[in-house]
Amino acid sequence: MAVSFRIESSDVMRALGELQNGDAPMVTAYALTKTAQDIKAAEVAKMSEVFDRPTKYTLNALYVKPATKRDLTAEVYFKEGFGGVPAWRYLGPQ
Repeated sequence: MAVSFRIESSDVMRALGELQNGDAPMVTAYALTKTAQDIKAAEVAKMSEVFDRPTKYTLNALYVKPATKRDLTAEVYFKEGFGGVPAWRYLGPQ
């Protein structure tokens, strides 16, 4: 029994183009967002470990800006603008 394959390079290039424009950005954005969420969780766990009885305000001081398929950047940063002292001001030195 013989098996033969024939691959057209134009079909491969078309399939790669569809992947690039279709699922790849969405999957990449998902992976970046999940990574940022993991970083936030690790930071919250570390704050719980090193601070003596941290308040909920302190533990909720981090925010994750999720990545989108148009903007493949996920960010973890301190929340600001909710009145009082910004979290970066008192957590920054730590």
